Amino acid sequence: MKNFKNILLFALVITTGIVLSQASGNQVYGNNNNGYNNNYYAQPQTIQKRGILTTDSTLNINVNILLNKEADGYLITVGTNQEAKTVLECNKKINARINKLVGQLAVFGVEEDDIYVDFISQTKVFDYEVGDDRAEQFQSGYEIKKNINIKLQNIDYIDQLIELASEQEIYDIIKIEYIDEDIEETYSKMYKEAVSLVKSRLKLYDEMNDFELSGTSRILGDNFYAVSPKTQYRKYQAFESSQLDVYRNHDYSKTYIQKEARKNNTFYYEGVATGGFDKIINANQPKIGLQYVFSLSMLYEIE
Repeated sequence: MKNFKNILLFALVITTGIVLSQASGNQVYGNNNNGYNNNYYAQPQTIQKRGILTTDSTLNINVNILLNKEADGYLITVGTNQEAKTVLECNKKINARINKLVGQLAVFGVEEDDIYVDFISQTKVFDYEVGDDRAEQFQSGYEIKKNINIKLQNIDYIDQLIELASEQEIYDIIKIEYIDEDIEETYSKMYKEAVSLVKSRLKLYDEMNDFELSGTSRILGDNFYAVSPKTQYRKYQAFESSQLDVYRNHDYSKTYIQKEARKNNTFYYEGVATGGFDKIINANQPKIGLQYVFSLSMLYEIE
């Protein structure tokens, strides 16, 4: 009976979910039923997790770890285009703008190998010549589009980069990729943390039960994956609005038009929900970076 109570207490300690609370802020204006809960990584904040499973002959221990990791570098893609009467003129103008921008990046520690200009397209541009009773289309010139891929070591330079790009009439910041220079090292670190947690759980189990382990064990499996910040941003609009009915006057000669005011979309970062993890590494890191999830399942045989 004593052993049964010990096992029950141990199971309650291991499987109790972690409940997190937070102040909500304006994010509550987001539609939580439209896409957010369908996201693969959007987990509920309260999770019942089964960290240990037993049978008459086996003991199975499962651990889950979350790592918040600052990126080793950032690959920023900016896009630009140029129109001109001829292809030659168009290409010369766009290259001149790109070269001026590239020439100013050395102050950020950006080397020649950290920059790549990606040719996107060259197309004809058409316009219309409008007469009294007809509009005739004609070719007015050409347009060339190119993207510039820039590798930065420090994301704090992004503001200066945006300003320098705008001086060359380059306004399109297409995307930012977060780089981990050694994913294998990240995997090894999380694997060792998981093994340490398993041993800690095993020691606790051994202290609370009279069963003897046979000494035979094996890894049932592990799972390791990264979550990129670009998949974790959510959108909402925060506003309150009055109600206005659209109507016509008594003789229906005039229709009143309702004009909506512009309302901004706001985006915010929502990382992987932390409720189901046994350990979170760098839990209080404010800087947005990569997130890694690692799980390990070990099976031990009972004598």
